Amino acid sequence: MFKSSSTPKTVPTISDNPQDPLSDYQPGDVVGAFSGYLRRAKPSKEGLTAQIFGENGHDADIISTMHLTRFQEAPVRVRIFMVKDHQGRLKQQFLCEFIAKIKRPSANDQGQVAQFFGDNGPNADAVNILNQSAYLDALVFVELRKPEEREFVVLEPLMEPPEGIEEEAKRMVPSELKQLKKQQRVAEEGITLLRREGFFLLDPVLACLGKEPDYTQWISSQGCCHPGQAPCGLEPVQAFRLPHTHHLKRPYEYVPLCHQHLLMWQQGESGIQAPEAFLDSQRKRHNQLWAQQTLRQVLGVPDGFSPMPAPIHAWTMDHGLQRFLPTMFLTLLGTQ
Repeated sequence: MFKSSSTPKTVPTISDNPQDPLSDYQPGDVVGAFSGYLRRAKPSKEGLTAQIFGENGHDADIISTMHLTRFQEAPVRVRIFMVKDHQGRLKQQFLCEFIAKIKRPSANDQGQVAQFFGDNGPNADAVNILNQSAYLDALVFVELRKPEEREFVVLEPLMEPPEGIEEEAKRMVPSELKQLKKQQRVAEEGITLLRREGFFLLDPVLACLGKEPDYTQWISSQGCCHPGQAPCGLEPVQAFRLPHTHHLKRPYEYVPLCHQHLLMWQQGESGIQAPEAFLDSQRKRHNQLWAQQTLRQVLGVPDGFSPMPAPIHAWTMDHGLQRFLPTMFLTLLGTQ
């Protein structure tokens, strides 16, 4: 079902043996892992079904493998570790382990819900641990192993969290996202102020966010900026250094151009009036965009959100950049 890897999340693969979908693995091997949010376990006369919701993306894609008929009722040993509680507090701890049969996941527009059935006895009792209200909506890391032959009892719990689980702690639980949404007015106000005052154009700020190779690699992933009636869609895109700034030897003087337009600019045949002014405006736009995206990633803020003034201020303090913050930005500190 899932190929083993050194990374905490693995890519789904399927055994060629329909009678044993885990035939490529030895008993005890890790066959898959994903992260998700705990839901209430479903009771039945025969036992309890653990439910873990994986958001659209890599986690939901892994869970979707379990939709295949050959995996229905396949036994797996399930180990569940809590990464964060429902309030977003870091809680890296082992929750439970049980032997379960894979049930077909349920799906919605937001993702997939993995379902693992533990029969009455120690397995259902272990699943029942997940029904505590304190664990509802907690962010967890789920590890699946191939069980020993005829093994349907709980083994000694593994108290140490799996390698790489720290990376999962950067994700947010629903309550954190709700709070972040409430704070976005102040966050956007702070970002707008920094952008207007040129904070993201300062060489010391850019240097703390990444080196020249980091910037040129990012530039090469952007669309060609040559003007036209429609955006240029040609690829590949290269980092074109502004020719009129060579004497400055600054590391962030690049704009993205496709090969065709790059040759035109290198030959001085761009066909644009005031080409230096155009390149300067594009350089500033991309400096701003890269700096904002990188700072958001450094501060662990999800896509689509802006960081609050307080963590930005803390970051500048850590890097000796606080003197570059506008006075008006400091008035936003502590604002909710």
